[in-house]
Amino acid sequence: MNPEEFRVFQELVHERFAKGIERMDAIEQMILANQKASVDTAAAVAEHMAITREMKDAFDLAKTGLRVVGVLGTVAKWVATIAGALAAIWAAIHGTGNGGKPL
Repeated sequence: MNPEEFRVFQELVHERFAKGIERMDAIEQMILANQKASVDTAAAVAEHMAITREMKDAFDLAKTGLRVVGVLGTVAKWVATIAGALAAIWAAIHGTGNGGKPL
């Protein structure tokens, strides 16, 4: 290889090396941007999970409240039945059909 060919070869190597460095810099920038996007996405997911957890807690609380209301409704039904029976017994004993006078 004569000196002129060696010089051309050297320029080619330097040119390719410079392009390789540019490509590597671009790849590094893309990786950094991707890492930042991943961190941002993780933060958004964490925020959404917190909101979802709050919504689940609210639904669980509502579900428990509805169960309590259901139990209170059952208790009220029994109390009303017993009160009606007691009122009927009292009315039978005191005779309200005779002007409020006992039989």
